[in-house]
Amino acid sequence: MTQNEAAALPVYTGKDLGAVYARRHTVFTLWAPTASGAAVHRYATGTDAEPGAADLGQTPMQREEGGVWRATIAGDLAGQYYCYELSFPQGGTACLVDPYARATGANGQRGMVLDLDAAAPEGWAADRRPAAMARPVPCLHPGRYHPGFCRRTPDLFELSAAARRQPCAAAADL
Repeated sequence: MTQNEAAALPVYTGKDLGAVYARRHTVFTLWAPTASGAAVHRYATGTDAEPGAADLGQTPMQREEGGVWRATIAGDLAGQYYCYELSFPQGGTACLVDPYARATGANGQRGMVLDLDAAAPEGWAADRRPAAMARPVPCLHPGRYHPGFCRRTPDLFELSAAARRQPCAAAADL
């Protein structure tokens, strides 16, 4: 694909890409404007090598405007793994991990349907990040970094004059 071909692709501005979980159903949404077909493959485990590995089937996705593919699968899918199978007009196919997956199996081989509420640790909803602290500003000098911190900040005129006098050791004058 050339840069001009890529620039001509439709743009998707929605905020619902990936697997959007609800207890009654999960909606899988993928932006793949060059694909001619898409399906969701579901699995019991993150890889085929794990105990209990099983293929839970596939569901065709419906193409929507703007190159978006969507499938809604009924039931509580929390903890199931999935990937997308795409087919292309040239005849090729590819099985891909969802780039918007909120969790993955071992080595990122498959996305996982995640119930964010169940995954949140106790007190998560009330958690707040700490207030920002004032930090000292490192002293930067044209041509070299000075690892100390400035006691005062010289203006640009002072810096340029010092640099003209001693190009490599000007930070010592500050």
